Amino acid sequence: MSIDHFVVDEDEVVRGILDWVRVESPTYNKNAVNRMMDLAEHTMECIGAEIFRKKGVDGYGDVLKARIGSNSNSSQPGILILGHLDTIHLEGTINSDLKVRREGDKLFGPGVSDMKGGMYLACYVIEQLLKDGIMFDGHISFMFIPDEEVGSPSTRGLIEEEARNHEYVLVPEPAKPRKFISGRHAFLRYKIHVYGKPAHAGIAVGVGHSAISVMSRTISDIESFSKVEDEITYRVGNVSGGNFVNVVPTECH
Repeated sequence: MSIDHFVVDEDEVVRGILDWVRVESPTYNKNAVNRMMDLAEHTMECIGAEIFRKKGVDGYGDVLKARIGSNSNSSQPGILILGHLDTIHLEGTINSDLKVRREGDKLFGPGVSDMKGGMYLACYVIEQLLKDGIMFDGHISFMFIPDEEVGSPSTRGLIEEEARNHEYVLVPEPAKPRKFISGRHAFLRYKIHVYGKPAHAGIAVGVGHSAISVMSRTISDIESFSKVEDEITYRVGNVSGGNFVNVVPTECH
């Protein structure tokens, strides 16, 4: 069968994606992430892939690698399909804020686009190509990551090493409609600490200096640097400060 006549069974794809999405896998719950890795491993085994699984470190889930193709033993650099199976959503989300469902041509659920949907679809496509007798000159590898949502702290080195062994790397994470991304801006993360002067928040408020007040102005200044038209953004994601409501806060982070 020619690749020009490739046909996708939409109902089968939707069922598969939603099955993956129903397995909740928040980054910081390694047992939940590993349940998702188990499902991905089963999917890859059904394709006939050779499985490599590395135990997670630093409290994160496992790393799953799979190698497939008619010439899977070839020494030629192949294609790496890279993605993550962890999500930012906490367990229980599918029973409350984000129920798993289909509405018309849209699917809903934790990770349905970022990025279980893309990884499942990649598995499906490769499986269909193999069934249709499409031959690969080199090997095709999959790599499923457990900690991307927090910056891949336990897997960055593994990702870089694996990528160097392949000619191409495909990341089936969604871009803008009918677009693809061939490169990304780098990003930097900073921790900012503000220290104030303590005082009683009622009778001596004018004596103290609020670290939270200073931080609030600093946040506004930081986010004003964003240039959305140039795809350069500044965002503050986590803030904490103060200990007691009756004391001018002396720290904010």
